[in-house]
Amino acid sequence: MMGLAKSTHKLYACGVRRFMGICATAGRAPKPADEDTLCHFAASLAVDGLRHRTIESYMAGVRHLHISEGYGDPFSAGLHRLHYVLRGVKRAEGMAGVSKRERRPITPDLLRKIKGVWNPRAHEADVIMLPGIFRLYADRGTDSAIGRWLRCLWSLVMGRCVGR
Repeated sequence: MMGLAKSTHKLYACGVRRFMGICATAGRAPKPADEDTLCHFAASLAVDGLRHRTIESYMAGVRHLHISEGYGDPFSAGLHRLHYVLRGVKRAEGMAGVSKRERRPITPDLLRKIKGVWNPRAHEADVIMLPGIFRLYADRGTDSAIGRWLRCLWSLVMGRCVGR
């Protein structure tokens, strides 16, 4: 691993050791690594509690190992499933860019304001779907927040009171 900083060398070496160990445990050939092996490696690291950034750093070590030993870049083939695994790891640890801002509650006053500007003719499909969605929750006796919200919305849209 010539030309790398000592800290990068240590990180890559740690990643390669983990990769070799996980491959040995799973009975997979570590070199050349295929997409299934890389997905298994990433998922195993996530299950062990490693963070997305660490997993990506370990993947860089595996990439460096393959290139330095003449196998070529194992990540050059597109690896869509690996991308989904890594994205899932990132999402699971809350780094997917989902806004953490506080959400305001949906109140009857807010629903009345929505009704005031909502044109049912422009949203005909929504009007057609609402009764089915409402019945789905009402028939199950759902008393969840979404069930209450749908009942409230339905009563405002239809201009009549609907059950509890």
